[in-house]
Amino acid sequence: MKRAGIFLSLLLLAGASISFIVANISPNEILTQLTDKLNDFRKNRPQEKVYLHFDKPYYAAGDEMWFKAYLVNAASNTPSTLSNIIYVELLDGLDKTVKQLILSRENGNFNGSFKLNDTLPEGNYRVRAYTNWMRNLDEEYFFVRNFEVGNVRLSTVTMTANFVMDSARAKPELMAEISFTDNIKQPIKNKAVEYNIIMVGRNGTKGNTITDSDGVIKVPVPNSNNPSHVDKRISVTINYDGQPFTRDFYLPYYSNEMLMDFFPEGGDLVAGLNSTVAFKVSDEFGNAVDVTGYIQDTAGNKLMEISTSHQGMGKFTYLPQSDLKYQAVINKRDGSIAYFDLPEALSSGMVINIIKQEKDKITAAIKVSRKYFEESPSVLLIGQSKNVPYYSSVIDLRQNVQIIEIPTEFFPSGITQFTLFTSDGKPMSERLVFINKNDFLQFDIKAAKANYLPREKVEVSIKVDGDKNVENGEYSVAVTDDNYVTYDGTERNILNDLLLTSDLKGKIDNPGQYFSPNASNSLDLIMLTNGWRRFSWTDILKPSLARNEFDFEKDLSFTGRVRDLSEEPMPDAQVSGTTNIKGAKPITAVTDKRGYFTVSGFNFPDSTRLIIQARTAKGSRALYIDMNESFAEIRAKRALFNPNVNQRIANYTRANQEEFAYERGKLGLRPILLGEVTIVASRINRTSSSSLGGIADIVITREEIVKNTRSGSLLSLFDGRYAGIRVVNGRILIRGLLNTGRSTDPLVIVDGMYAGPEIISTINVNDVESVEILKNAANTSLYGLRGGNGVIIINTRRGQFYNGPIQRRGLLNYFPIGYHEAREFYQPKYEEEKVKNSADPDLRTTLFWDGDLKPDANGMIKFWFYASDRPTTYSVTIEGISENGKLGRAVGKIARK
Repeated sequence: MKRAGIFLSLLLLAGASISFIVANISPNEILTQLTDKLNDFRKNRPQEKVYLHFDKPYYAAGDEMWFKAYLVNAASNTPSTLSNIIYVELLDGLDKTVKQLILSRENGNFNGSFKLNDTLPEGNYRVRAYTNWMRNLDEEYFFVRNFEVGNVRLSTVTMTANFVMDSARAKPELMAEISFTDNIKQPIKNKAVEYNIIMVGRNGTKGNTITDSDGVIKVPVPNSNNPSHVDKRISVTINYDGQPFTRDFYLPYYSNEMLMDFFPEGGDLVAGLNSTVAFKVSDEFGNAVDVTGYIQDTAGNKLMEISTSHQGMGKFTYLPQSDLKYQAVINKRDGSIAYFDLPEALSSGMVINIIKQEKDKITAAIKVSRKYFEESPSVLLIGQSKNVPYYSSVIDLRQNVQIIEIPTEFFPSGITQFTLFTSDGKPMSERLVFINKNDFLQFDIKAAKANYLPREKVEVSIKVDGDKNVENGEYSVAVTDDNYVTYDGTERNILNDLLLTSDLKGKIDNPGQYFSPNASNSLDLIMLTNGWRRFSWTDILKPSLARNEFDFEKDLSFTGRVRDLSEEPMPDAQVSGTTNIKGAKPITAVTDKRGYFTVSGFNFPDSTRLIIQARTAKGSRALYIDMNESFAEIRAKRALFNPNVNQRIANYTRANQEEFAYERGKLGLRPILLGEVTIVASRINRTSSSSLGGIADIVITREEIVKNTRSGSLLSLFDGRYAGIRVVNGRILIRGLLNTGRSTDPLVIVDGMYAGPEIISTINVNDVESVEILKNAANTSLYGLRGGNGVIIINTRRGQFYNGPIQRRGLLNYFPIGYHEAREFYQPKYEEEKVKNSADPDLRTTLFWDGDLKPDANGMIKFWFYASDRPTTYSVTIEGISENGKLGRAVGKIARK
């Protein structure tokens, strides 16, 4: 019997029917082999999920983006211990890297933050997170979330774009209508505007125009004929308040034709079997469209009326015949009619139809065509959730339609996939069902008082319940100001991400709406119109799984390649290295046949300096060393972004502008609206200054650096040698500037990249070409609040400091991306009277953040924060997961008089 089972697997994979070849294998044995295959797949190919909880749903330039990463086992939602490293990237609208972090479980428990520079352009951004193991799968398995970022610090101009098809022309054209308003929402009239239409990989049309009396320009743009070509854009520049301000707007795919997709329940229509068909209608921008219409056959018979019932989705039921074809007749928005052909019905097959879903059971109809019913009186049904089989049954058919009841007692909350097989193990039909048992963690959020005064200490307690040993779970809490940070209940969160969207193919808009008590019908439409993501039975039934290219990471590692002077790989080369980390073990490795080497078991923080040497087996150093990037180079798959960022977050960016204006005032700077500026001077040479304004107070050449530094330390260059600059306890202070109240460190920029001040002590003076110092407030103001303590710009000799500034034969100075050291969330010290009575306004929008809160043995979390100056209410948002995989999220309210 065991040998027959092996033959069975091979024949299944070859696509052959085996029922007549191995007659002594019963359907029950085949069912066992199928569930064993699924269990083996889960054990041999475990899957991880990453979810990030952020303190806010949108941001502004100058903000700190706080987040906590949850890493879970996809099969159970329990915290995963397979990987200890998470990669997190902040990408702009063109998928260019803005910032990268590596989170280590042992160094911050997956807590992190991105500091959004004051000079970050307004627009759409996204955060992507994954483990090294997750790279074995498609990017669809990564955590990806889009964010809108506003910037009122670079300019007071607000731009909004609208794309319309101008049908009045002889040949209809897609027009970009872009409006310009000032900080009081008045149109900017009669101002010169430059535009550049950028196509994929090349520049398009450039031109100049003038805003009209409504502050609007109209520019014809190419109609992007492929909705996936999201890089096509129009770049617009206006010089209004003393400096040019540029915005990019991505060009949509525009068509007067709607798109209508059909999704037969179970996967296929089968002639002679009554079938449910879900459908989804969208416009040229991929947005849902509500429509009405009807279904007709090729004979012109009208079968039924149809209409969408939720966000462009709907469903209908009909009986397809083998000799007829069918189409949907839809009323378009312009009054015309559109025709869409339905999928053709198969001559024979199977269908699984969910009739009713109740709390304790699911009623389903198994429908088979006469051919299958006559050949075999039984079918196989497997129900799995998160790659774990919870239900399996051999269903003996009494007729070609069989009604069954499936108990839901043992299924977990989340998506369940039911797959119908023939009696010889061939998958035929699949249906997704969402089971919600409401067995989530419960959070009781209470404040010590009903209302609070300005700058009063707010004490909060949260009782965690709903599972055993909740004190061993992971929890994160954010407190935000409701005046400026708003949630509508439909946003992405830990529940809908880990239970819904992470298991489905396709984009799910506003996933939070599907967890409301009245959402069962709309949630079932989501199940019908989106496919299962985690695996396909075709892959599981293969003789062997594909080899994993990427492994689980317990600690940081880096890889490189050694080659000789003729560019050939050097096998068996001896690689060694040292670091600037006190007490770190020596680095040793040997290259393989292709010249590659890996160094693992090495835990190092960001800004660590490695000096790597390579020698041939005979001791020669006539070699070159190349290092590989830590982060995945993966092209994103995404839908078009909303072009008008500033409209949704206008209220929030105004709050950000208020804080920015006050901080500028502290530095002695006042907003001055200048007339239009025409630049007539030639560009300043980089050797003079590479700062934003092209002007530095002090420029230190390479010759001065070598002459005036001690013991090769770049830090010694600043100690008492230049007026107004000194070194105290290893930190640089630039006097004469008012600090922001939170730090005295100057802003440090290395080869155009922002870095922490501690990086200076790690840089070898031999790697530096020049150093520029900005002390004057007029110059530092170009860098926003971060420049309030002065700016130090370091230009290395290669201009690529982080990729290895200097490479000699057999030697490489290398600065890999190390683990991120989580910053402490800033809290004002209002327990001190002089601080509490300070005239400085408290304009915080995030009042509290902690990504590593732990309940006590009674399940109680306690924390405190200080109220701000604004009368408002605060939202206390907690998300978390127990050690047993129970998820939870709750929002509480606190009033500030």
